[in-house]
Amino acid sequence: MKVLLVDDEQIIRRGIRTFIPWEELGCSLAGEASDGFEALSLMEEIGADIVITDIRMPGMDGLKLAGELERSYPKCRVIILTGYGDFEYARQAIKYNVADYLLKPVGEEELTEVLKKTVRILEQQAEELRNTCQMREMISENLDEIRKRILEDLAQREPETGAICHRAEQAGLVPPGKTAYQVLMIFPESGKNDPAGLPDIPASFPVIPVCQEGRLGFLVILFRKDASPGRGDSPADQFFREIRKRDILTAAGGVEPGLEGLAASYRQALEAFSCRRYSVRPGVIHYKSHKEIRERFLRTLPPPVSPAEAENLMTRQFDSLHTETNQLAAQLLHGCLLADQSREDYIRFCRRLHIVIRKEAERKGIRIPASEGDPFRAVIAQDSWKLILEGAETVFHRLAEQCISHMEQTYSPLTVQAIRYVESHFKEDISLSRISEITRASESHISRVFKKDTGINFVPWVNRYRVEYSRELLVSPELKLYDVADLAGFSDYKYYTRQFKRYIGISPMEYRRNLFSD
Repeated sequence: MKVLLVDDEQIIRRGIRTFIPWEELGCSLAGEASDGFEALSLMEEIGADIVITDIRMPGMDGLKLAGELERSYPKCRVIILTGYGDFEYARQAIKYNVADYLLKPVGEEELTEVLKKTVRILEQQAEELRNTCQMREMISENLDEIRKRILEDLAQREPETGAICHRAEQAGLVPPGKTAYQVLMIFPESGKNDPAGLPDIPASFPVIPVCQEGRLGFLVILFRKDASPGRGDSPADQFFREIRKRDILTAAGGVEPGLEGLAASYRQALEAFSCRRYSVRPGVIHYKSHKEIRERFLRTLPPPVSPAEAENLMTRQFDSLHTETNQLAAQLLHGCLLADQSREDYIRFCRRLHIVIRKEAERKGIRIPASEGDPFRAVIAQDSWKLILEGAETVFHRLAEQCISHMEQTYSPLTVQAIRYVESHFKEDISLSRISEITRASESHISRVFKKDTGINFVPWVNRYRVEYSRELLVSPELKLYDVADLAGFSDYKYYTRQFKRYIGISPMEYRRNLFSD
């Protein structure tokens, strides 16, 4: 550290020059001056790190010198030596950011300690400066990565203050003029964070690895001049066209203006990604089409039931289990979607319903072998709704087959034959006399055996079977209600309405109205 000594008394300068251990302190006495003017002239030559100066001097005194040094050499540390213990001097010295203020006579040890402290402070400042320079070099080398992180913050956390936007401006993410952004979430078919299978991504577009619902992919941020439709020849448009040519799952947000719009486009991309649960076909899903995709999927499902309704249905109508389970999983799914239930909720409801069916089967005397482990273990919550439904239907179909197999073994041949006939001829006129002709058993015997096996009389069983079939027909709005009744095997529309309300709780018209109320 270079030291400049300023004092108008030569004897004072000589004493300090002689008795201070400069080398031990890591300092060198680079020059001496008798007033402030001379000191400033020397500073231009030697560029001292520390200035030790008296206050009272002819020409420019020590305080004025301290003020000039603060303006011209702000990194220089000033130590004031004076024989005047005036507080006003001390106050002015503090104003000029003076390192220390010592009253004469100053002892050798006292000045040495002050110099040690000053040198230590200067060394710390030098170390901080080196670290800052290194940090700037690192920032320069990793500017692209820093920009990605800032954009990720902007996309995933809509800023409540301008702090993140300010960082983005510092990192050069705000080009001059009006700028718009569009967020794409791209998931390669490989399921790995490997951009090799993607079209060439322009270097100016940040690419950030993401993991969404267990799928690995990339967040690609497209820069556009503005939010209005372009001519299609910009790098963003060209890249978007290439993505559309590939069968790659891509969730696209809208084009939104300004850095604040980046968060909106990110949320829109998330909405678009949620649509993948309604389809397994890869490709580009735009957020504006997510409602249409969902509605199209809902129209493929039978009438909805809630989890509670599904349980009541199974308890009340268990005797025709093998016909109802064909669509029960889809009905339950429809109800869950209308109630905005998650895929995890739906699988949990299916497990619960599976238990209810088993218990009801046991109550009817049907013994179903215990399954090994979770019957829904192959149904993965991260899959699309279509795959989840197929998995659930497989589980319920297997359970229904077990029930049917057991019923055929435990029900009397007479009851099984009657049920099989109803399933094939329910649209025709069915009566106990017709079953009697086929089975060659008396009507009274058939009635007694059938109720013993199923817990319900034959005619109500047939009516309930027909009502359940009519519910499938009511989904088709082109069918008139009396056509539905006729196709379900009811020749009298009023009788059909009474039976429907008896088993379902509402009229066919109300049931259909509820289906299409949304």
